[in-house]
Amino acid sequence: MAETFKGIWIPKKVADFEKLSWTEKVLISDILALSNKMECIANNAHFSERLKITKESASHMINKLVRLGYLQSTINFKPNTKRVESRILKVNKDLAINTNEDTPLTYMQITSV
Repeated sequence: MAETFKGIWIPKKVADFEKLSWTEKVLISDILALSNKMECIANNAHFSERLKITKESASHMINKLVRLGYLQSTINFKPNTKRVESRILKVNKDLAINTNEDTPLTYMQITSV
């Protein structure tokens, strides 16, 4: 099933982060939009294609966002190997979107990490 991409909404809380570039703000917003039950499983190739950056740049940005405390990353390895099976990204609970704000994207509300 093909994805129907309609755009990315950047919450005011994210737009106001002074330490982040606009690309990093769009990355966090994309992770919020992709979050299912507060988790995002998209890989670096997805973010590379969406943001028109390299996979390495996507990885560096995600690592920076984890270091700064905006994201939590959990790596799941294939059994008995060091090969990555999946990565789960969670947005910090402080980025929760208030459902009382004027936004149609209330399904993205995050309550905890």
